[in-house]
Amino acid sequence: MRCRQESHAGWLLVSMAGGSIVAGVAGLVKQRMQAGGTGTLLTPQGKTCLEIVLVVAVFFIIVPGSVFLSTYIPMLWHAEYRGGFLGIGSIIHLNRQAYDFHSNLDQPHPYSSTWDVWPIMGRPIFFYLGSDESKIYSLGNPLIFWASLPALAFVLWQALRYVGARVEASRILLLWGRLPTRQAALLFVILSYLGLWLPWAIQQETGGRVLFIYHYLPALSFAILALSYTVDWLWRREEQWGKYLAGGYLLAVAVTFAYFYPHLSALEVPRWLERTYYWDWLPNWLGFNWH
Repeated sequence: MRCRQESHAGWLLVSMAGGSIVAGVAGLVKQRMQAGGTGTLLTPQGKTCLEIVLVVAVFFIIVPGSVFLSTYIPMLWHAEYRGGFLGIGSIIHLNRQAYDFHSNLDQPHPYSSTWDVWPIMGRPIFFYLGSDESKIYSLGNPLIFWASLPALAFVLWQALRYVGARVEASRILLLWGRLPTRQAALLFVILSYLGLWLPWAIQQETGGRVLFIYHYLPALSFAILALSYTVDWLWRREEQWGKYLAGGYLLAVAVTFAYFYPHLSALEVPRWLERTYYWDWLPNWLGFNWH
């Protein structure tokens, strides 16, 4: 399971880094063509593209790759697990097994879920049942999940508010305007979120792969960034209602966490409180199934 989880995270990281490097190299090629084949790296745009390629290669491939490989050192101390030069054969074999596992996992599971209900936390995973009333669910904070959706829409608007677009008669999309550094950072959050979430739709539709809500966690990280930006934007407004709304939301998040904490930590609670977790809080036709 360790290898499967690490490989899953590693593949996501490599795919994101690969896309960034391709974009940087494409920018370098474009600058070279515009400069007539000379002086590519002397232009500000060329230097920026080169920095993207180098930074991504070092901090998204070399450094994480080294950390990932170092986690196998304790295993490779044992000769029976050491295969190939410096144990590389064993590492390749384990990751190949992880790939086969993820590619062929098509058995139904009662707590599996589809990619489209992850943002609303439609189907948590039941992990543990104690001898008493203690239980553990893989359940996030509903107020964070749900509020992140309008926050993502708000951040997208903030990112593109200086950009205009229209479709010409020849079906060519024409864009104009500007994308300041702050807006570019917000757009990066949106694209990263979509890039980590939407590919699961293809995986499920084409391969029939059984999926669970924890596959949404990498994308959720960027949704939380969008939510944090939105709360900060509200707090910084001159009008008092912004501070009230931001503070009230954070307080509600804390209360919600305290309410669900027993089901996150196997804490035994009175039976009357235990029953409240199984009320039909939300309609099933919206995709909710918390039982």
